[in-house]
Amino acid sequence: MFVRFLILVTSILLTFDVHAQTKAEQVHSIDSMLLILNSAVVTSDTQWIRMLEDITYSRMPFEQRAVLTPYLFTALDKARRLSDTSWKIRAFLRLMTHPSFSNAEHEQYADSAMALLPGIQKTTLRMYQAANMAEQVYYENRKYVKCILAIKEWKRLAALANNPAGLYINEAYVYREMGRYDLAKKILFDELALLSNQDSMLLTKSFAYLKLASVFNKEQKFDSCIVFSQRGIQLMRAFNRIKKNQDGNLEINFRSLADYFLHAGQPDSAVYYLNVAAEFCSKNPKPSSNFRALWCNYTKVYLFKKDYDRALTYLKLAEDHYNTYGGIRHVFNVFELYGQCYSKRGNTKSAIAYFEKAYAEGLKEVEFLIGNGELIAVCDSLSQLYEKTGDYKRSIQYLKIGQKYRQKLLEETYLKDIANYELVQNEAEKRILKQQNTLQTQKTYAAVLGVILALGVLAFAIYLLRQRRKLFRELEIEKQRSEALLLNILPVNIATRLKNGSRAIADAFEEATVIFIDIVGFTTLSAQHTPHEIVRLLNEIFVWFDQITGRLGLEKIKTIGDCYMAVSGLPNYKADHLTSCIEMGLIILQDPERFRFFGQQIQFRIGIDTGPVVAGIIGEKRFLYDLWGDVVNTASRMESNGLPGTIQITERVYEKVKDQYHCQERGLVEIKGKGLMKTWLIAPEK
Repeated sequence: MFVRFLILVTSILLTFDVHAQTKAEQVHSIDSMLLILNSAVVTSDTQWIRMLEDITYSRMPFEQRAVLTPYLFTALDKARRLSDTSWKIRAFLRLMTHPSFSNAEHEQYADSAMALLPGIQKTTLRMYQAANMAEQVYYENRKYVKCILAIKEWKRLAALANNPAGLYINEAYVYREMGRYDLAKKILFDELALLSNQDSMLLTKSFAYLKLASVFNKEQKFDSCIVFSQRGIQLMRAFNRIKKNQDGNLEINFRSLADYFLHAGQPDSAVYYLNVAAEFCSKNPKPSSNFRALWCNYTKVYLFKKDYDRALTYLKLAEDHYNTYGGIRHVFNVFELYGQCYSKRGNTKSAIAYFEKAYAEGLKEVEFLIGNGELIAVCDSLSQLYEKTGDYKRSIQYLKIGQKYRQKLLEETYLKDIANYELVQNEAEKRILKQQNTLQTQKTYAAVLGVILALGVLAFAIYLLRQRRKLFRELEIEKQRSEALLLNILPVNIATRLKNGSRAIADAFEEATVIFIDIVGFTTLSAQHTPHEIVRLLNEIFVWFDQITGRLGLEKIKTIGDCYMAVSGLPNYKADHLTSCIEMGLIILQDPERFRFFGQQIQFRIGIDTGPVVAGIIGEKRFLYDLWGDVVNTASRMESNGLPGTIQITERVYEKVKDQYHCQERGLVEIKGKGLMKTWLIAPEK
């Protein structure tokens, strides 16, 4: 017994001393503690879990944490044997923060912890941490609805402990990412109204003002950005003076303020605040990557002022810093800005070289750079520059990569729309339930009063009837709002199935017709005109196409760059699916003068094929109704190998419509992936 007690004491002393040891000594101490965990010395499950937690992430070298994986699962098994729920929550907390697991596994353990929290009526620090960490996991996985629910649970637990929650800034940040800017601002303004001017509140208020500035930045309201950013910085400086703290994040916030001034068209004010940021940056003795970010900010200002020599001078400082100290932060921006400078100076070769470097660096953080559009801009620049040099193969290559990233960005938008839909639905249900409970209480009071005063009951009944009618009107409005949001994304019956709980939807159709429509010479048009002009043209054309599909009963699937894809005959059966697609093509081609762009007539290529397809929504991260099958690929090839001003069809389409339309045999055409195919052309009658 004494020997067992001595081993336990030794293990605890080793644990407390790990953080003060060298790396080699740490490894030895951790190995010693793991040996004790593997022995029969520790008989108490709670003591075993505590010892495992003592081999903590804060003391254990990062590269060794994978060693703990089997011990974490053992801790979970031991926690499940205990009646106290808090031990299970502690085990899930460690699992959802363990670096050896994937994002999906982190989310799974976060879900398990969150399922246990709502029943908790007495909170502990570990429960705070579990809700907080679950919110971060959900945010990383772009599960915004779960993220909001985790924050609300964190607030509830904080209220139980008489510790008002401060995660309202995180909640506002999530709503900002979802595009619900008004709600994000309301949360921040409401919290600012509750915060006092006491010294302890200054830093919290400063963060709220700075977050408000970031929301207005998303809305491109730069005057408001400047006002709230200056207020936040003022409060942060006051807090630092009172607490005698270092200047902390002031350098970063001054750089953001300079960026707001630049977007507002005030480059001189931007330079002034960058100079202030440089003073704070120079106080940092370490070679921080903030220096690179600062010099990149200077570069943007001088690019705006068209002073390319000074812009290149600051970029050289940023590049030298990277070559000396390494790191990955801001390197993409350095190379991308070099590309912009040389492109504006007409040095195409150097511009291409630096944009290529930027693209290579951007692949290391694709998700972030796609989200803010920077990687797409680099691909567009490379496509235009290669086209300028006559290297059309690479120009098309980067054009396609940019289109792929735009499609991914569109999918992210769909995810946010779905999250907004779920939140609107959730909020509406809660509001209606609250109103129903209120009505029920009012009915009870009415029954009591009825015994006393009949006339009062009658008057109150009329009031209740009006309230009920108002409630149902509000319910109908909320339902219509929710339905409209989802129907803007998916076909009606698919949206209904999705709302009823279906997640993997895939249906086979024996007969459907697919049509692809493409703008002839779009790459050349894009190079000759501004992005704004090109987007305006595409919008006019695609809105017209949408009107035709609605009139003829086709289902629009998606747009891919300048290509429009639609289908007839699904998800609802349509007897004339083939002829309705041909009619759409003829309507588009019969009015060649409809679209003229800067004096140039816009022409279209159209391809059609018919046959069996599979349609649906696959997975949890792509809420996009799509098609698969040989018919889809062949219809696309018919369009890409077709002739301007005509509809190219396959032999199986020709056999079905040869008695209805005037078809001209084109002969054998080499089709990529299919070989030689016999095709026909349909053109509008002159």
